[in-house]
Amino acid sequence: MTPTARSKTTIATSGVEPTRRLDYWRDMISSTFVALDCDALARGDFFGSLETDMLRDLQFSRVVSDAQHVARSRSRIRQSPGDYFLVSLQCEGTGWVIQEDRVATLSVGDFALYDAAYPYELEFKDHFEQLVLRLPRHYLSHRIACPERLTAVAFQASQGSTAIISTFMRQLYGQLERLEPGCVAAMHQALVDLLVAGLSGNLTQGSHTANRLGLRQRVRNFAEERLSDCSLDCQQIAAAHGISLRYLNKLFADDDMPLSEWIWLRRLQKARAAIERSRMTGQSITQIAYDWGFKDPAHFSRAFKARYGVTPSAFRQSPD
Repeated sequence: MTPTARSKTTIATSGVEPTRRLDYWRDMISSTFVALDCDALARGDFFGSLETDMLRDLQFSRVVSDAQHVARSRSRIRQSPGDYFLVSLQCEGTGWVIQEDRVATLSVGDFALYDAAYPYELEFKDHFEQLVLRLPRHYLSHRIACPERLTAVAFQASQGSTAIISTFMRQLYGQLERLEPGCVAAMHQALVDLLVAGLSGNLTQGSHTANRLGLRQRVRNFAEERLSDCSLDCQQIAAAHGISLRYLNKLFADDDMPLSEWIWLRRLQKARAAIERSRMTGQSITQIAYDWGFKDPAHFSRAFKARYGVTPSAFRQSPD
């Protein structure tokens, strides 16, 4: 049998005028996945490349790019509804998937599920590579009870099922152009079955795991609602949930990002969005710092520059 004809496409920012590269990249990822907003996390020439291929109605995308923050807002969802789940497999660097107040930290070999029907954020502090699978919602919703419970949960490469799924995804993507027509349906079914098995396994580890995941989400919800409170700390959070500080730390021990660091990250992200809006509202950076739980504007400025590579005032003055 001869391999089936492919529809593989490759596009990159390198052929675009430097001042237009980020806008071009926004257009590329929005047309490939779902409508998105994207900001570079470092100044200078931006690079991104996107390679896509199809396995029937499953879309594979290989993304190689510089540091960036990607967001799918409610306005973007209204503009372009997407009845899809997406799976991001980290191939190089580190990534964060944020949805429903959960944060999945992805190292090489890890993957996470997220839902295009609800707001989400993706963050990459440095150059990275991901393999992203976009699949119609029904493949999971018809076989997994409430797959939304599994969004923004890190499936780690150290787990046997994750390792199998990650390896199969990479190898299948690498061989798509060589697949014989008679194998396409079987490979499609095999990938969907593997994903369902791996995701379902996470839901059936017992009531203890389910309760633990539920408590983790309640903790994140609690912290998210109080980001503006400068007195918020892990001791307060533990007391509010009737658990010890030790147990709270244990609850998030498997995450690469401790809860305290997650709170710090969310405050910086909220402040960054407020600074963007302040170009129109005129709100002072000092007030924004206080609004999002920072006691010392100078400390906020240093933390902002450490994360985004530029001071808050320089960020506000720079062009979009």
